[in-house]
Amino acid sequence: MAILKKWIYGIGLCLLPITYVGLMLSTGEPVDWVVLGLMAIIVLPILVFSSAIKKMEKEFNALSDEEKIKAIAKAAKKIIRRFLG
Repeated sequence: MAILKKWIYGIGLCLLPITYVGLMLSTGEPVDWVVLGLMAIIVLPILVFSSAIKKMEKEFNALSDEEKIKAIAKAAKKIIRRFLG
């Protein structure tokens, strides 16, 4: 089942730029290559690191509710500190 899920996500991610280019061509608008580049920057790491993401997801799901809340709070603090400088 996990392999099927990965294939479905992969197909969906591959169809994203194809759909964008098709939409731009059908409306007569020029294709913005920066948008396609941003799609690649977002999509490629998801595909490359999918096994690591899945492993972290399983570890997180194994935690109790209290541990999950503490982990989320810790991550939120880290993000806010980096954002504020």
